[in-house]
Amino acid sequence: MGKESEIAAGRRMLNVIRNDGHLETGAKDKPAEGRELSEIYKKSGNTPPYQQQSILYKLPPPGWLHFGRTYIGLDEGTYAIKMVGVKKRGGIYNLLSFALIETLPVAQYENKNAHAAQVLEGIKRAISNNGHGRSKIYTAIGGPRVMVRRLSMPQMSPKELESSVKWEARKYMPYNADEMELDYQILSGNPQTAKMDVLLAAAPRELIKRKLDIMQQLQIHSTATDVNPLAVINAFILSGEYRAGERVIILDIGSATAYLNIYREGGEYFVRNIPIAGEHFTREIMQKLKLDYLRAESIKREAEEIIPLLADPLRAMVMEIRRTLTFYRNQAGANDFDRLVVTGGNAYLKGFTNYLQNELKIEVNIFDPLSLLHINDPEAVKLLQPFASQLTTAIGLVVRGK
Repeated sequence: MGKESEIAAGRRMLNVIRNDGHLETGAKDKPAEGRELSEIYKKSGNTPPYQQQSILYKLPPPGWLHFGRTYIGLDEGTYAIKMVGVKKRGGIYNLLSFALIETLPVAQYENKNAHAAQVLEGIKRAISNNGHGRSKIYTAIGGPRVMVRRLSMPQMSPKELESSVKWEARKYMPYNADEMELDYQILSGNPQTAKMDVLLAAAPRELIKRKLDIMQQLQIHSTATDVNPLAVINAFILSGEYRAGERVIILDIGSATAYLNIYREGGEYFVRNIPIAGEHFTREIMQKLKLDYLRAESIKREAEEIIPLLADPLRAMVMEIRRTLTFYRNQAGANDFDRLVVTGGNAYLKGFTNYLQNELKIEVNIFDPLSLLHINDPEAVKLLQPFASQLTTAIGLVVRGK
């Protein structure tokens, strides 16, 4: 191809990225759908379509690790099932096994039953992969209807609190409180003000029932069920990455749901659901480049110049983050935020952290939850590293095990 032809081809590609939606061929326009991705996105070197990952790893343990109980963190996400198995010795979590089995969102299946069957099979494979004797299994519930909130309440007895927290929770629930399951924990008390801080977690009973049904079908006993935002903040705090005195924002961006956590030591904690997540990015690519789901997913994961293509959903996400931070400033009297930490399956979107840093004018880092684990096999580290952010919830669940 001559120099002029290369320049013309580059301009045609930029037209597509700028949302024209078709790639000119000289003779006549053809829709982008069905094309080889290498023709549309030459710079990224993508290959169609995205192939779902299925990674199962089990580390042969030293002799002493054959004894005692194994702790398993199981995170059933919209796009992938993640499992981490560890054994704890002397305060150290020794990695024994992990699994990452990708599925597709339910809308990509012929019916819900087909999706449910693949999820069941994926969980079964993940748990079976552990294979290290007796296990305590910790699971999580997530989604836009899961709520976590810090409440300030008068000092009262545990019995009074159990009754009062239900009524207090109704003030903040955008859903029917009778359809929600509540749990709470006292964070701190202040005798001078006769107040105490209570952390409230609420999830729809239908989600909890669905989780229990899955466990029963697989004949698996879940030791405890947490909510995703708490598992993430648990992993971050225990990792040692928290800097003393800082007010940190933690953005957990999965496929269907994103959570924005605000944390500062001393009981300051806030969570809000952000209604823009990874699947919105994929669908934006589908619409603009006229591609099917898996081809769009491949571009999202591999393309080097993906940020301009996602301008609309990214702009909406930043607007939601700003709105949340403004609300928190007004409610809590917080004047500053020290940094933003990103985690979740879409944290590695190329250019994403730089985009957030430029838009929000704040330091942005990607959280590495592997720092919580002792991994005895260098090959396991290499295998895990590209997927580390996807494992944050599972690791956060497993390190809470007692």
